Amino acid sequence: MRLLKARHPLLDPDKVVPNDITIGEDYSAIIVTGPNTGGKTITLKTLGLLQIMAQSGFFIPAAEYSSVGIFKEIFADIGMSSQLNSHSQHFQLIW
Repeated sequence: MRLLKARHPLLDPDKVVPNDITIGEDYSAIIVTGPNTGGKTITLKTLGLLQIMAQSGFFIPAAEYSSVGIFKEIFADIGMSSQLNSHSQHFQLIW
């Protein structure tokens, strides 16, 4: 998977900072770090959503030379506290 200038499809493209994400060539895993409200969760949700969109035949909001693999199974575990300010969110995507 190589996503260039990928962005979440539901966010305003004029306000979003696009991300480059590469998994699978020289990388079998990624570690996403950063401060609270730094975009980690949105980046991971974008990764999962764009993979599912691409496998479903949709165009994805990413640069022209982006590429995705095809997976038999995609599992997602998205947990979120009922209080948004509790900072107890988690996201896991397995394929």
